[in-house]
Amino acid sequence: MHQLIYSVDTYCGWCYGFGPTLRQLAADPEVSLTIRHGALFVGDRSAPIGHYGHIAAANAQISALTGVEFGAGYEAMLAEGSTVMNSKDAARGLMALRQVAGEGRALEALAALRRPSMVRALVSRVKPLTTLLLRGWGWAPRLCTRP
Repeated sequence: MHQLIYSVDTYCGWCYGFGPTLRQLAADPEVSLTIRHGALFVGDRSAPIGHYGHIAAANAQISALTGVEFGAGYEAMLAEGSTVMNSKDAARGLMALRQVAGEGRALEALAALRRPSMVRALVSRVKPLTTLLLRGWGWAPRLCTRP
């Protein structure tokens, strides 16, 4: 058995591009996967997405190399430029989901949190998004009281 500890940031395009490969690794019975959320955008690096002029070109490269697509909602948010990325919020959401649903659903939680169509909601509304995901998994909303 091989153990893979994967550190990810919800707002990292390269992490999103690695998603299909990560799912393949997770499906391998010889791989034990542990997911932890990093903190790419915290402190002085937690800034409006428009401050990161390289993101659009990087996303094009990520799409070309991995085949993943960035959704229209994400592209609109990127073009508008004022949404502040804060990795702490995303990390709290993933921790809450992992604590309630278990480590075995961490990959599913990560996929839901970083889905480009949800990025805008995640940035400004971690608790409601986490509650929504838990409801979709059949958990009572009262279980998600603090992200």
